[in-house]
Parts: sequence; structure tokens; C-alpha cells
Amino acid sequence: MDNDSHKKPSKKIDSLFDLKPDKESLKFLIVYLSFGFAWILFSDSVLEWMIDDMQVIMKVQTYKGWLYVLVTGVIFYMIIRSKLIMIENNNQSLAASEQRYRLVVEGSNDGIWDWDLISGEYFFSIITKPIFGYTEDDFDNSMESWQSIYHPEDWSKTELYIRNFLTSNQVFYENTFRLRCNSGEYRWILSKGKLLRDKDNKPVRMTGSHTDITEKKLMEDKVNKLAYYDLLTQLPNRFRIEETCKEKITFYESGHRHEKFSFILIDIDNFKHINDTMGHKIGDQLVLHIKDILSNIVKPPDILARTGGDEFTLIVDETHNGDRTFHLMDDIMNEVRKPWFINDYDIFISVSAGIAFFPDHGINFEEISKNADIAMTHIKESAKDGYTIYQPSLVEKTWQRMLTISKLRNAIEKQEFFLNYQPIFDLAEHRLVGVEALIRWKDGEGNIVYPGDFIPLSEETGLIEAISDWVLQSVCTQLNEWETFKLKDFRVAINLSGRVLTGDNFLESIKNTLGFCDKVFNQIEFEITETAVISDFEKAIKALKNLKKLGIKISLDDFGTGYSSLTYLSKLPLDSIKIDRDFIKHILSEPAEEFMFKSIVDLAHDLGLKVIIEGVETEDQLKFVKKNGCDMAQGYYLGKPGPTSEIERILKQLI
Repeated sequence: MDNDSHKKPSKKIDSLFDLKPDKESLKFLIVYLSFGFAWILFSDSVLEWMIDDMQVIMKVQTYKGWLYVLVTGVIFYMIIRSKLIMIENNNQSLAASEQRYRLVVEGSNDGIWDWDLISGEYFFSIITKPIFGYTEDDFDNSMESWQSIYHPEDWSKTELYIRNFLTSNQVFYENTFRLRCNSGEYRWILSKGKLLRDKDNKPVRMTGSHTDITEKKLMEDKVNKLAYYDLLTQLPNRFRIEETCKEKITFYESGHRHEKFSFILIDIDNFKHINDTMGHKIGDQLVLHIKDILSNIVKPPDILARTGGDEFTLIVDETHNGDRTFHLMDDIMNEVRKPWFINDYDIFISVSAGIAFFPDHGINFEEISKNADIAMTHIKESAKDGYTIYQPSLVEKTWQRMLTISKLRNAIEKQEFFLNYQPIFDLAEHRLVGVEALIRWKDGEGNIVYPGDFIPLSEETGLIEAISDWVLQSVCTQLNEWETFKLKDFRVAINLSGRVLTGDNFLESIKNTLGFCDKVFNQIEFEITETAVISDFEKAIKALKNLKKLGIKISLDDFGTGYSSLTYLSKLPLDSIKIDRDFIKHILSEPAEEFMFKSIVDLAHDLGLKVIIEGVETEDQLKFVKKNGCDMAQGYYLGKPGPTSEIERILKQLI
């Protein structure tokens, strides 16, 4: 029924537009002439056939003319009436169709536009939407009116785009730009349309729609900000600075040989010690303090970025003055060395910086950044609190690297590692449902070395494979010992290196544990990062699927940092995602971030994934993540990393 009701008005409207005056007039004439000729030719014969009396025939012929007029009048009446009824019905259908279309347009986010290229008349309806604050009387149907509310930066681009479009063979048009509201605010518009040409292929008319995409643009900006900007400082991150550096190198190689620059890495001295002794909140405040100092000194065209937990990167233009870098670094050092007042204490801080000049110290991003890092490491390992320029003679870095590698090999052989475990709690039932295994290294001198100080080097040298094997064996041993607690749905999370995951020996090393670890595989969860799979995505997926076949769970760690591409959520064989601690640090004071957080949780749940949050350090944060649907949580507020005995103490309380 509904389909028929929609089709009939359409047919009626089509028939209305099919009416052709000449053709319809000709129909009337043919009917009239046909009836007239038939009357003249056959009326007397019909009378003679029907009536035998000639006197009666004579009387009837007296009224035959009047009868002809009456009959033809009735015929014309019926014909004209049927056409008028059809036209009336068509008018009603057309009015209903126009009303439906108007209601659709007014009730949606869209407007319509029509541009007569011959007369120049331009009709547009988008500005009548309430959000723009205009009325139809505020504008006439002209291109000048349309231009008056266009963003100045967009108008010249649109003019050029339309000019090129009209001279091309394209038919469908699409463009985005900004329009000014009555309040002065600008909103983003997506314009789509179709070009009509005359028989000579000359453009005569364009008609289409305008759609308000401001909210979509704002969301794209937020996603872009997550991908290319640091959440804490709002500065460009490592990915953005790399793109910028490569753009400058490409510009130089295109013939602009005067476009030279310096690449500077600045690292906060003893930052880890401040984090460990004063807490991560103070550490974040220190990062922001250094950011403020650098922002006040580093101005465009120079570029400032945060590229690590305690690391900043500068690109300084050296086109006109080769001494700019040194003057800038002297200003930075002088400001940083001033006491930092925090929590009623004056704290003296310092930074170490390494400088590499392009193109003298490298002709691509990899070389220039590596050599700046060599220079920075040299100053940190020697005196700190200063800066130095890269020189090929800097061999101390290589020596220290070789020494650390030697110690690592010795640590693997003597098994100088141990594991701490941090509790993971189910938020709905508030019970212990697992732990994360965190590796520590107690070196030959009795110093505790944290993973950030040796895992990156072990990944570079390939020693990470032996370390990962040790971790897996140790976790399996521990799970076998914990069987006495009759644990239900208990898991141990293990951080899995990207190099190990995509390594040629990974699956073989897993198979070597069969018979010892396979009975507890369903209690093991490997945590991977986006950067761990991005280098060889297909190989990583294959390895993860093989792990899933063994019953091992997979979690995407540090979600909310790095690329944070939603593609990974749908393509990787995941069981859960773990949202990075940086994501909730300031979320209680940022309503927009709260919306983004809830959207990520909802999306993960829609994909059938559990959501774990790490870095919960306050009661307010715990309430927030619980309210917004997180399934599990870990952090210092719930439990610090500790030895096996601490976890067993908690487990005994649950029995």
C-alpha cells in the first residue's frame, strides 16, 4: 500500500508535465471533425433506417441541428472536465510533494541551492536554518549576497575551483567551505551539486545541496589532535615533528638550498627520579613548566614539540643567521636553571640537549634525529645541564651502549630479572580478576633497573626475545603455583614486544613451552601496542590469530596514544583494549575529553571488546571510569606493583 501511494503521485505529476498544448488542441479538433463528418454523412441514413414515416423524418430533421449542438456540447464538456480534473489532481499532488520536500529540507541539516549561470541569479536556503540566525529577507538571490557571508580565506579558493570545474568535463560538483552566522561564528558547509549544459555543451545551470558538517569537522579535528598532538602539553608530537622535518628537507632538495635548520633534542635531567620520589602529578607539572619556558622562547618559524615523556624537540630556522640556535639555547638554559617553586619547595632543575645541523649532520630525518640523539646522550652521560653539537668523534655513546649490551647479556645468562605484579580489578564486582606482570632488573651492583632503561636497547639488539621467553616461563610457573587458590577467570597480562611478535622465531618459542604452559594459556593475556603491529601488520595479525588458537587473550595496550587508529579495533583479533593513563589525567576538567572517552568505550563494547583503564590514581578517576562503562581498572589508587607475596596476600583474602 505504501509503495503504491508513493508511486501514484509521481505518475500524476509526470503526466502533468507531459501535457503539450498543440497535441491536446489537435485531439479536440480531431474529435470535433470526426463527430461532425459522421453526423453529416450518416445522420439522414440512420433516421431513414429507424423511421418509415417521411413526415416524422421531416419533423426530426427540424431538431437535428439542435441535437448536434447538444451532443457535441456534452462531449466537449466531458473531455474538458476530465482534463481539468487531471490538472487539479496533479496540482494537489505537486503541492503535497513540494510540502514533503520542504519539510524534509527544513527538518534536516541541509539546504538547497540553484545557480542560473546565464542570468547570474543564485538561490540558497541554508542560511534560513535557525543556527545561522538569518531570515530570507536578509539576502537577495545573488552571488554577491552569498559572497558576503563566505569566509574570506575560502572565497578565493572556491572561485578558482568553480572556474576550473566549469571548464572541465565534470558533471558532479563537491566543495567544502565556511559560512558566517549572524553571531559572527563560522560553520563548515559541504556543497554538492550537478551541472547542466545546453545542446552546445555550454554550462547553463548548477543545482545542489548544502550540508552543515561543523560537528563532523570538529570531531575530525579532535581525532587529528589525538594523532598529532601531545595530550598533556597540546604541543605537536613525534609524528607531527617528523612530518614537518621531512617537509623542510623536501623543500631544501627542491632547490631552496638556503633553507637550513638545526634539529635539537632537549631532555629533562633526572626526570625519572622526580617521578619516583614526588609522583607522576608533580612530574606532569614539571613537563608543563618546561613547556611554558620553551614556548615563551621558541617562536615561529621555529617549531616546538613534545616527543617523549621528558623529551622536547625543536626545529630552528638557520636560513639567515647561523648563530640563532646558540642564542636560543643560551636563553633556554638560563630560564630553566632558575628555581622551580612547587609545593612550598624550590627545586633546581636542568636539561640536556643535543644539536644536529641540516644538512651538515644528516641529509634525511633518520640521520638528523639520530645524530641529535647521540649528542644529547653524550651530554647526559657526561655532565648534564648543557648542550652540545653532534660530532663524528662522539664515541662515548657507542661505548656506553656496548657496555649496557654486555650487562644485559650477562643478566640473561644469570637470570638477574624478577617480576612485580600490579592488580587488575573488575569494576562491577570490585574483585581481583588479574595482574599485569612487570619486569625489573637487579644488576650486578644491586641497582634496580626499570624496563624503560633496558627494554628499548634489548629490542634494538634482539636480546628481547630471550627476555620475553624468560617472562613467559616465569608467568607460567607462577600460574601453576597459584592453582591452589582455585582462581576463576583470572588472567596475567604480559607486555609483548613488536619485534618478538613479528619475529621469525616467535611461534616456535611458544610451541617450546607446550606441556608446561599450555594448560594455563587461557589465563595469559598478551598486551600489544599499535606501534608493535604497524611495521608488519599482516604478519602481526597472523601471529595473533595463532595465539588465539592456543587460548591466549590479546589486548591492545596504550590506546589513546600514538596513531590510535580505529582500523586496528576492527581488524586485529582482540579481546580487550587498555586505555592509556594519559587519557584520563585531565579528563575530569575537560568535558570534551569526557565525551571522547565515553565514545571510545561505547565503540569497544559495540565491537565486543572489554575495556581496561590504567593509571587510576584518585577516587574521582575511579568513579569516572566506572560511570562511563569501563570493565576493569588498575593504578596506584587500586594497588601498586608488588612482589608475588603481595598478590598472594590479596588472593588469600578472597578464599
